[in-house]
Amino acid sequence: MADQKLVICLAALVLGCNPPTIGFTPQIGIDHWESVTVWNRERKVVSLLKTSDELGVFEKHWASREKVSSSTNPSFKYSFFFRRGYISERWSYDPAGYVEKSNIFQKPIYRIEQYKEFNQLLGIKD
Repeated sequence: MADQKLVICLAALVLGCNPPTIGFTPQIGIDHWESVTVWNRERKVVSLLKTSDELGVFEKHWASREKVSSSTNPSFKYSFFFRRGYISERWSYDPAGYVEKSNIFQKPIYRIEQYKEFNQLLGIKD
């Protein structure tokens, strides 16, 4: 059994997942998260949201996301990292408001309703 857990953890790390967060989603509210970091494709930090005001505005936009058709073909140029202690979760983001969880499992695509204001909060100028 211990060998199986090790294999799962190693596979998750190789595939870019954080083992403690497989299948975990930030549905408990952003106020429970310590930070949200936004990265571009070059792995450079675009912004870091840490204050309760920033996280509150982020949560307002995040809560507005709605599932869209799987035939949608977004161009994911950014990533979000939600962080609380040693737990983190990554989502891919298209400046047109599309988000999807970055993991090895089949995942739905969502769209943020007021993505232009969301982009401004995130420091995204696309």
